[in-house]
Amino acid sequence: MNRERILFVAALVLLGGYGFGVEQLTYLIPGFPTMKPNTAGALMALALGYMLTLRESAGARYLSIVIAAGIILWLAWARVNWALTRTPGLLATLPSDATIACVMLSAIALLLLNLRPKRPVLTGVICVLAATPGLYRIFGLLLFWGAPDSASPMNSMALHTAALIAWFNLVCVALHPSLGIGRAILQPSL
Repeated sequence: MNRERILFVAALVLLGGYGFGVEQLTYLIPGFPTMKPNTAGALMALALGYMLTLRESAGARYLSIVIAAGIILWLAWARVNWALTRTPGLLATLPSDATIACVMLSAIALLLLNLRPKRPVLTGVICVLAATPGLYRIFGLLLFWGAPDSASPMNSMALHTAALIAWFNLVCVALHPSLGIGRAILQPSL
């Protein structure tokens, strides 16, 4: 259920905001940063890759691995390409460095979920590392109505980007049935 919401929100931003020109969908609050098209596409791909991990077939798992590796390569290529060319048009679609790091860590968590499902602690640590900047951004925006530090690399992370990254990592991946973390957290206390 949660993964479909991530896919829906990211698709809404990508298609509605950038495809149909409804600019208000790219930011939630006027004056706040926008979610970039590459970020929305990467989050959609992460949600799809996660949904594939819930299937029992080996083909679905392999496709999920390809999606996660593809996201890492795609964002790394986009960042390196920007550093080398400094093309102004590319900057409009490029996520911030903090967003790139969070999405790449999310893809690594998805890879670990597929390749090392018996290592829930490692996957959980990666999930927390990926979600922490997003949570910092959400609390900074809610408490200070902006970033507490004007020089923060988080200043260009959109509010819905931060929420979707935190949601993907802390709700979807960390509570994946194969990891067992959800059973340990949600079981009734003695």
